[in-house]
Amino acid sequence: MALAIFRHAIAMVFRNFIEVIKLSLAPIVLGLALYGVIDFILAIPLTESRIGAAYGGWASDPDLMMPVVAATVATLAILLFVFSWIAVLWHRFILLEEYPALLPRVPAASLWGYLWRTLLLGGLTMLLTIPAMWAALLLIRLAMIDTAMGMVIGWGICLVCFALVLAIGLRLALILPAAAVGRPVSLRQSWAETRPACRTILVLSGLLILIKVAGWILVGRTLGPTIVGAFAGLMIDWLMIFIGVSIVTTLYGHLIEGRPLP
Repeated sequence: MALAIFRHAIAMVFRNFIEVIKLSLAPIVLGLALYGVIDFILAIPLTESRIGAAYGGWASDPDLMMPVVAATVATLAILLFVFSWIAVLWHRFILLEEYPALLPRVPAASLWGYLWRTLLLGGLTMLLTIPAMWAALLLIRLAMIDTAMGMVIGWGICLVCFALVLAIGLRLALILPAAAVGRPVSLRQSWAETRPACRTILVLSGLLILIKVAGWILVGRTLGPTIVGAFAGLMIDWLMIFIGVSIVTTLYGHLIEGRPLP
């Protein structure tokens, strides 16, 4: 069943690719415009923010620290807003057959409900990711991995840990399409409704991670650290977001609404 859902999610995206572009265009353009305004107000380019954060230079410079922190928070808020807007439109297109316009509108209650649920789910996932990574690092350390094969095993352990965390996130994620269509469910309901499909969800999590890693490796080895490579990486991330949201939408439709699987 996992492969059928995964194929259906991919087909859903490419079969409706015009709608994917239409419902993405306005939120992304607005997000870029908002970032441009914030960048102009704070007078710190994104590259400088990243370099400062990476090397810790802003931490010792009070004049730079606050603008960098403000720029980082604002950027994350914009990304969350853009993702939620696009995801709500996609859920509603698939589940309610609401075809997007070039300037798509979304019910405010659905959007704000989706935003805070996304924050909640993201926070829970982060709380799970930290101990999972500590466990993975401990296993790698205990195994004394210092060879090429050992590195492969180490990466495998990390991927398994990420897959487990992602599977838990997917089991709770039915709260998102439910909020998008105005029929909210609780975390407990989402967890209970996905219990019969827990193995399927675990396989789906592994597939998502493998495809994502394979895309990064392919782009890195063929295009390298170039502008084209960066653009290709963004396109892969964009498509993976739609595939992930499509998987959650399919699970919601099947497990909550009782729709048959394709």
